[in-house]
Amino acid sequence: MRTSSGLWAGVALISLVHAGTAYAQTAPTQSEEQAAPQGDDEIVVTGTSIRGVAPPASPSVQLDREDILRSGAATSTEIARTLPQVVNIGADESRRGGAQDAAANRTRTSGINLRGLSNEATLLLLNGRRLAPNGTIRALADPAMIPAIALERLEIVPDGASAIYGADAVAGVVNMITRRPFNGAEVQLRYGGADGLDQMQGSALFSRKWGSGGFLAAYDYYFRSNLRAIDRDFTSADLRSIGGTDQRSTQSAPGNILIGNTRYPLPNGDGRGLTAGQLVAGTPNHFDQGLWGDLLPEQERHSVFASAFQEVTDRLTLTYEGFYSRRTFTEDVQPPGSNLTVPRSNPFFVHATNPAAANVTVEYRFIDAQRDATWSGHDIGWQNTLGLRYDLGGAWQLNAYAALNRNRGRAKTDDLLNTLTLPRALADSNPATAFNPFGNGAVANNNPAVLASIAGYRDSFTVNDGRDFVAKIDGPLFGIGGGDVRVAIGAEYHENELEYTIYSTLKNLANDLILDRQRTKSRNNKAVFGELNIPLFSSANATGGFQELTVQLAGRYEEYSDFGDTFNPKIGITWTPIDSLRLRGSWGTSFRAPSLIDSSDAIFNVFIQNLVDNGVTKRGIFMNGGRNDLSPETAKTWSVGADFKPGFLSGFSASVTYYNIKYSNLIDALAAATILSSDGLYSDYVIRNPTVAQVEALLNSPNLENVREPAANMLLIVDGRRDNIGELHQDGIDIQLDQRIDTGIGAFNVGFYLTQILNAERSSAPGVPFRNALNLINFPVDTRIRGNLGWSDGRWSTNLFWNHVGDYTNNLITPNQQVRAYNTFDASIGYKFPDQGALNGLRITLSAQNLFDRDPPDVINGTQAWDGQNASPIGRFVALDLRKSF
Repeated sequence: MRTSSGLWAGVALISLVHAGTAYAQTAPTQSEEQAAPQGDDEIVVTGTSIRGVAPPASPSVQLDREDILRSGAATSTEIARTLPQVVNIGADESRRGGAQDAAANRTRTSGINLRGLSNEATLLLLNGRRLAPNGTIRALADPAMIPAIALERLEIVPDGASAIYGADAVAGVVNMITRRPFNGAEVQLRYGGADGLDQMQGSALFSRKWGSGGFLAAYDYYFRSNLRAIDRDFTSADLRSIGGTDQRSTQSAPGNILIGNTRYPLPNGDGRGLTAGQLVAGTPNHFDQGLWGDLLPEQERHSVFASAFQEVTDRLTLTYEGFYSRRTFTEDVQPPGSNLTVPRSNPFFVHATNPAAANVTVEYRFIDAQRDATWSGHDIGWQNTLGLRYDLGGAWQLNAYAALNRNRGRAKTDDLLNTLTLPRALADSNPATAFNPFGNGAVANNNPAVLASIAGYRDSFTVNDGRDFVAKIDGPLFGIGGGDVRVAIGAEYHENELEYTIYSTLKNLANDLILDRQRTKSRNNKAVFGELNIPLFSSANATGGFQELTVQLAGRYEEYSDFGDTFNPKIGITWTPIDSLRLRGSWGTSFRAPSLIDSSDAIFNVFIQNLVDNGVTKRGIFMNGGRNDLSPETAKTWSVGADFKPGFLSGFSASVTYYNIKYSNLIDALAAATILSSDGLYSDYVIRNPTVAQVEALLNSPNLENVREPAANMLLIVDGRRDNIGELHQDGIDIQLDQRIDTGIGAFNVGFYLTQILNAERSSAPGVPFRNALNLINFPVDTRIRGNLGWSDGRWSTNLFWNHVGDYTNNLITPNQQVRAYNTFDASIGYKFPDQGALNGLRITLSAQNLFDRDPPDVINGTQAWDGQNASPIGRFVALDLRKSF
């Protein structure tokens, strides 16, 4: 099914009449929370464990339900990515390579990456609770597991928060706050499309509330078709039109005979009866890998969320919360290619210059054996949480919960070659059973049984189990001039188990399913934590220059079963000298424990591939996977900021935050292009001109993923396995300006949100000089902007959003390429029907993302002409959303 982009464009232009509403950039105040409809009286404020206090001194960003509806986003992940602090580097469904070990994202998870520090440095919470990690060879958190219809808001604290939440909150916290029980129901139908892409979504929510309790249940179905590479005009690997070189592969069908550095293209035929006289050195045959396969996989997801509470007595309340999500994906990929060593015994053997040669090298693409090469799999996650809340008296309260969660990931790759049977088929002297690599890739050129025997696959499974037990008490200690000094004290016990299994046909002559590798790993950690809120000044004792002054202290001690202990403190101060100005500052330390996948050396792969080194393409070996000797990451973060809401300018608000991060012992698995192009930053991970012994050790590894090639062909070894790769220093500024103007014809809103990274420097090891890690490909871009303009009269609402990603340098090539800034516009127009009649509660929204269908900027990026980390391949995407409340 295809969408007419011209028709969608005409319809979407209606939304340019007016535009956008603003983000609410701070967490709600106590009074705002209590004014909102609540299913019970529990108040969730991200960044603190103490009830009844104002938001903490750390910067915070909120997207409420109206922001979610107006964004035009379909999933929780897409909603979060509308914020400039969320950088699309690392794991994403749209790529199989890039920075921060994106290639390891085999289940096509889409995570959140605050500040560009990594997906795993961002802690994802559901109502303040942890989730089990997703993925097979990555430990990621996917917000899309939770139905978007169940979300009340997203609260984001882009600041270190390990003192509150423990590990992983280095870059910050994303907390998904769900809707509270109420009396009603809601259904949603949504269809969206772009050229070559379709999206469908159906959701339902039902909730009931009674005097002593209530429940809420939500279901979401989501389907998105695949996006084929050939449906976009910027995907060819021939980059000459944008100033690059022809990066199409010479491993093709028909292929090329390679003698030294000279190629002899094979003729377009069945490869039988060739003679040396038919082979002439010249322009090689090519395979355009950029036009083959999918840019986006097909995705289908079913998700369920439920919550309930019941007051058992006047003091005791029991709670339940749980979800289940199953996502499947299928992705067409390019068939594998290889430099084949064909022995003279092969009945189709031909040599261009030496008929008596013992063997010949043929560059070949296995279109015949892998015509339908795919990656596929699933990600299944669930969590069940039982909790209790007990009023101890005197405004003290006990909260405790037990959470059990599991995530099961599967990734099957059908684009592999059987490294045992292929060499045997090439050496076979029987024309009926030998493999013929001299033809044009037609299936008829080879025996179907032979083709089946050389096609291999790998099926990997990961099970992540988590058990979390938490208890805390909080309440007032004593009163001082500004109010009650309040405290929270608690303890937590957490267990995590990993089981990793690979089934593979790569070493089985009969292609039977065999157990290749299986590993299990586990850890537990214990924690105690505490917080103190000290209101020195408030409205109760305000005086000149001190309308409010609050000190917030927090600390958390954790002990791990496998790498030791850690203590992380945090201090925050908020000061309101006048009613319209709030100043804030915070300092703290954070850490990230290496995930069980990171620290498992069983998950280790060896690839033979072309590598670009100083602009020269070389045949080499690339390794990725885990290491068992990793250390925890640590960070020191601090921020200062101000919130300004003047009384003399109605509807205006401004917020500015300066942040500073010193991030040590970073765990990362670097892409080969990043290692080879980073001006010596990662020279320790490269061996140029390796010895035969070094190459043979890897070629003999059971983890070799390719058909073996002569050791003499390997000109370098690149080690991309996860490691503690040094230290990162980053600082920057977040600015937000909002203006609301009420008029007789409705309310107008103007907003501007800027994230500006001032500096980012990286050192690969202690004592190694820091080098720039900003405004370079595979690193964050310094400037990101989200602007908005909107109007609403209570029934109609129209919105326009401006998205800006600044320019940066592509240093993968010499001379370096300057990549232009990327500007796109999103728009929406909505109508809410009156509160009476059959259409009561119906809301219709038409939205368009990338309204003017801007292609990504030209980037000479290996074999690609664009950079998927800073631009989307989708183009104009238009969606119609229908919602009905009952």
